[in-house]
Amino acid sequence: VAANTLDLSGQSLTINGNFSTSVGGLITMTTGSPTLTINGNATFGAPVAGSLLVGLTQISGALSSGTGAASYQAGGTSLLRFTGASLQTVSGPLVSFHDVDFAGAGGVNFTSNFTAAQGSISVQASSGNITGHVAMQLGGSLTDASGGAKWLVDTLLLTGCGCAVTLPAAVHGLLMFRGLVLLGSSFTVDSMEVGGVTLFFGGKSVTVLGAFRMDAGDLQMTSAAGALTVNGN
Repeated sequence: VAANTLDLSGQSLTINGNFSTSVGGLITMTTGSPTLTINGNATFGAPVAGSLLVGLTQISGALSSGTGAASYQAGGTSLLRFTGASLQTVSGPLVSFHDVDFAGAGGVNFTSNFTAAQGSISVQASSGNITGHVAMQLGGSLTDASGGAKWLVDTLLLTGCGCAVTLPAAVHGLLMFRGLVLLGSSFTVDSMEVGGVTLFFGGKSVTVLGAFRMDAGDLQMTSAAGALTVNGN
């Protein structure tokens, strides 16, 4: 799509190949229940902030964004689903989703630190591993049908959603809290940081296998069932 707008509001479109936008090109999904299925690679070279708000986008290949601000930024109630049978990659700055569903057997590798999910992330039983030596920001919950065995991203940064946040029984890597969070589940994590925010345990227990760090902030345990166990430093 170049120098034009493709409006999919309320419509469905399947592309049996690659898809790309360039400067002046825009795709919009703002009303109804549109579905965009890309059976190839998706490259967003032009800003899409505010234009991907509803519906389902399914991608079976690589997802990449350009260097412009918000080249791929989906919000509202939109859902992005990865469906590839082979390993998929996500690259480029300022990649932002709302809800994300990992369903492809090939799994997904992230290469960009500027990746965020405003809503929730779901790793299906059908999905391969989700990997990346990056920091992923998350506003909502993370569910993993494998109990955490498939979520292998190095750092998960929770910004809070004003709701109870659930996590897998085992969380890989470093878990960072940078927003007010109410825990909705108990879990074990490799290492954890709380930075200048309030973390409400809500009767849940957290076991940190390695290092724990707290830079200001507050831990609220209003139930006897709430517990923080640190096995490292």
